[in-house]
Amino acid sequence: MKPPRMNLSAAAVVAVVLLIVLAGDMAPVEALCSHLSGDFKGWCTSTRKCQNVCLLESYDNIDGKCQGWFPARCWCISNICSPAAAAAPETGGGGASARGDIPHMNE
Repeated sequence: MKPPRMNLSAAAVVAVVLLIVLAGDMAPVEALCSHLSGDFKGWCTSTRKCQNVCLLESYDNIDGKCQGWFPARCWCISNICSPAAAAAPETGGGGASARGDIPHMNE
């Protein structure tokens, strides 16, 4: 027994509308990268201070966070991943970070 044409047409219209709605909600996913701040001095004890330094350091930086345990370091977060950002100078307090270099960070 064949299904009525009206039901097939309605199902096709619903499927097309659903695809259009779902395709409109999709957005590109941006990778977040982090690198040691080149301007932050000393141990990172204030995420707000780290954030302010990172935002002034480069227009590409969108945030800054203290990371690591001993010593905590200021890591700038950028949505532009470049080799230059990943190779930021090792400054601001001496000693290696407890977490090491973090070229990519997913949030």
